[in-house]
Amino acid sequence: ADGANTLETFIYGVNESSTTNFYKHALLLHNTSASPGTNFTYNWTSQIVIPDKNTVLLFHLDNNSNYGENRTHVYDFALARHNGSAVANAFPNVSGGYFAGGWEFDGTGDYLLIDNTGILDFDDNGNFTWAFWTRIRDTGKVHYMVSKDPAGVTTSGYIIGTNATGSVVMGKNNAGNINTQVGTVSNVSDRKWHHIAVAFNTETNVSIYIDGGLEASGNGAFDDNTNSNINV
Repeated sequence: ADGANTLETFIYGVNESSTTNFYKHALLLHNTSASPGTNFTYNWTSQIVIPDKNTVLLFHLDNNSNYGENRTHVYDFALARHNGSAVANAFPNVSGGYFAGGWEFDGTGDYLLIDNTGILDFDDNGNFTWAFWTRIRDTGKVHYMVSKDPAGVTTSGYIIGTNATGSVVMGKNNAGNINTQVGTVSNVSDRKWHHIAVAFNTETNVSIYIDGGLEASGNGAFDDNTNSNINV
């Protein structure tokens, strides 16, 4: 509490098997300006992610100063330490995420930049998955959610995003649009939170899950072994 009688409040939650990482990974709510007696509503509808040896990138996006996070720096809680840097107008919102904090992007050139290293260049026969929570409030537009594609090159890398109708798609850059290789039918550009997971099985098969259900799968011609940086 401070002299104005306001409270900084933290709520954590994990299952019994992960109590060792309680304060590092289990933040559910962070409020910096509550008065005594305030009631809080927080979300705990899915398990908190605790990284293992197969986790190569993990952002909690809580703007947690204990790990050096601020308006320009995002800490990677996986072992590889691929920290992110904010570009343009991207900014953290400590109470605006699905779990505790999140980052907001206005859709005009702002993103989190992750410098490429070899461990993020998945080999041609490897399996890997991108998974994240997202809420899209700006409907009717193309959104890049994860991209790893060389600038100006349409035959390399990959993009995970949504098209103008709100379908989740995986494809390549096509002059600001996404040349879709695999796409869903469901619309996630509805101002609601959705969990998106895109699983790459070797270099040709892709499966897209929305809120835990398989929505689409198919073959796509993409290159996951590119030296480009990652934009989120």
